[in-house]
Amino acid sequence: LSLQEVLSANDPDNNFFTTAIRPHGIFGPRDPQLVPILIQAARSGKMKFIIGDGKNLVDFTYVENVVHGHILAAEKLHKGSPLCGK
Repeated sequence: LSLQEVLSANDPDNNFFTTAIRPHGIFGPRDPQLVPILIQAARSGKMKFIIGDGKNLVDFTYVENVVHGHILAAEKLHKGSPLCGK
């Protein structure tokens, strides 16, 4: 589903609440992507690397923080919550 479809499905009158959480660059234990790349770069002395043209901004988020964010959102997602449909 697209983001807009998920948010549009929010229906507090029928006790169905939606919100969107879109973390980027998730890393953590047993990460098969980011961590091995960083380790390889450090070992080869190439720790400074550029993605794209170097002007893009990228955030990295630790997996436990992503989980915590989902739990907090779930706890606050109720009728009248400002999170609903956003």
